Amino acid sequence: MNDRELFSKKQRRLMLTDSPIELVCQKRVRLLPGKRQVFYAQWGEQMVFAKVFQDPKRAKKHWQRELDGLKALHAADILAPEVLHAGEVEGEPWLIILLAEIAPAKSMAEVWRQAPDDERLHIMEQLVDLIVVHHQSGVQQYDLHLDNFLLHETELYTLDGADIKVDADVLAEEPSLDNLALLLAQNTPVYDRFSEGLLERYRLGREWGVTEESTLFLKRVQKWRERRKANYLKKTLRECSAFACYKSADYQLVVDRDFYSETMKAFLRDPDSSCPEPETLLKDGNTCTVWRVAVGCHELVVKRYNVKSFIHGMKLSVRKGRSHTSWQNAHRLLFYGIATPHPVVLYRNTRNHLRPTTYFIASHVSGVDAREWFTDASHSVEQLTAMAEKMAGVMSQLESLRISHGDLKATNILIVDGEPQLIDLDSMKQHRSYRSFLPALKNDRDRFMQNWAKMPQVEAIFARVLPPIAT
Repeated sequence: MNDRELFSKKQRRLMLTDSPIELVCQKRVRLLPGKRQVFYAQWGEQMVFAKVFQDPKRAKKHWQRELDGLKALHAADILAPEVLHAGEVEGEPWLIILLAEIAPAKSMAEVWRQAPDDERLHIMEQLVDLIVVHHQSGVQQYDLHLDNFLLHETELYTLDGADIKVDADVLAEEPSLDNLALLLAQNTPVYDRFSEGLLERYRLGREWGVTEESTLFLKRVQKWRERRKANYLKKTLRECSAFACYKSADYQLVVDRDFYSETMKAFLRDPDSSCPEPETLLKDGNTCTVWRVAVGCHELVVKRYNVKSFIHGMKLSVRKGRSHTSWQNAHRLLFYGIATPHPVVLYRNTRNHLRPTTYFIASHVSGVDAREWFTDASHSVEQLTAMAEKMAGVMSQLESLRISHGDLKATNILIVDGEPQLIDLDSMKQHRSYRSFLPALKNDRDRFMQNWAKMPQVEAIFARVLPPIAT
């Protein structure tokens, strides 16, 4: 039985070898294909979280590691879920762990998302205080994303024992700082401004004297963030909790699970059937065709990359294509906290292998492009300046990350609810070095300023608010 079959019904009933009580799985909350699934389930009168270990070769190792990690947390008096049952699944070669539900509770990721910006420092302070307790007990948690911490009333619980390691009675300084940096790397770069204060809070919690300089510590944070980004971009191309992934001789598909309804499945059988008449297209070019479509309750924008010639098709048959670039770059921007419409589908139709048609589909956002916004005569000089500063802020973020857009036309910047969003990402590139990035940065800046050549007031505002290019 594969991962999809295990939870093909709304409820999946399992019997455990050492328990007469039936387990009724109600909702899948996590999927690691071929390795593990996590369900919210009912076990007798109790609501539980069931971790099902399925790897035919390593299930026992993963199961034992999870148990050992939870045991280590409990031994250190660190709050963690209670293990209610650990054993085998009847009739299947799987192992299972049942954890008591902690309710009412919110993951710290949910707390973070719901919190206003001025409360987020306090959230990180709470987490840093908990990490101090971890490290003073010799505990390292290697999977420090905010979903692995649960807030119950005023108490913080640590979840996921599989990535817990206990090295000593008290964790030494070097691994402590590296683990703290990994925690802070869970946030987008805009919150690096917290790092110096959080490092000082951690130092005081550990009762250390002088420790690593904040600039060196920030490099640790950035190093971990880049590792996380690389792993995340790989994840966007495979089956996991967030994405459904299908590959066959005729097509390759990755789709956000939140959008993958029966209506979406029907739409993806023939996306071109939704293409409207030319006069209502958003773009009708030789390179690509863009249109808006409703799929179920979702408003989407379809960008189809056209095959321009037989030779072009031959090249595309051995390349990933621009749809793949757009998909990866959209996720790259969102990972860094830079706004762009939400990527929903990456689809490659290879029924004709020498003329593969590729699609990038994203959520539709309501807004106007930057040219239209800045030509609106109702905007005051103060409003023009405020928006220019927001756009300059986005460009500064891109520069700090060595990301070039490749086509910074005003029409590729949307103003949505008063905030800029970047679109048309198929020429975007993240450069390995500032030396290779500098020419692309200059080209981006030149193209951007050309947008305002006939609007001297706006041009002057951008000339004032854009930071000079470091050479």
